[in-house]
Amino acid sequence: MARENQNFGDQLTISNPSELQNLDPFTFACWLYMKNPYGISATYPRIYETDDSADNVARNLFFNNQSKLCLQVKRNTTNAIAVSNANPVSYTIWTHVLATFDSTDVPRMYLNGAEISYSSQTGGSGTLKTESGGDLAFMNSVVINSTLNGRMAEVGFWNRLLSSAERTNLAANKWSPMLIPSGLVGAWRLLGDDSPEPDSVYGNNAAVTGSIKADHPPGIVTSLGKPSSALVPGLVGKLWS
Repeated sequence: MARENQNFGDQLTISNPSELQNLDPFTFACWLYMKNPYGISATYPRIYETDDSADNVARNLFFNNQSKLCLQVKRNTTNAIAVSNANPVSYTIWTHVLATFDSTDVPRMYLNGAEISYSSQTGGSGTLKTESGGDLAFMNSVVINSTLNGRMAEVGFWNRLLSSAERTNLAANKWSPMLIPSGLVGAWRLLGDDSPEPDSVYGNNAAVTGSIKADHPPGIVTSLGKPSSALVPGLVGKLWS
């Protein structure tokens, strides 16, 4: 099952997850089911957001008032931000969303494994704004005024840029984030069975406010068994490890 927002203020929150803070580079990924692009009585609905100890926004992935998908990483001189062309995400259907950032490059976003087209994209300049002592929110802003209208599942953060093959495994092959352990610093399946929602890596469990249990994206792969020798040429007689 997944988590679904139904009311203004619904969200999942993690307090001061130090293993997830100030990552450079990083990859974020999740499955997203949007009911509409406008949020619940809110503007700029968030997929995720982080802040510092004084509630100043540091990073966020969100929809703007033109229904464009945006990834923003705040810097001390000019912010890094990528803005999609209009309406990149279909509604009432599960979409795999992946976002990456490296301070030597520009922010990048991928839907269902393919990089999107952008209306604007800049890497910004200056040191990265700190996330130290701050919080992480899913499906809302940290100050709870940008509630996403939809569902989320299979969330992962990595402290590196995933390869093209890894992005494909998450999106097209529907691997759960735990199947790509290298650099994984946070993974939440968001099954709706537990509150808080457990993090499988460092125990940065997500407190649940309002978000309800809902249908999970179908076909998620959580374990890789031994492949059939009939499907893998040359495997016969070899040890699979």
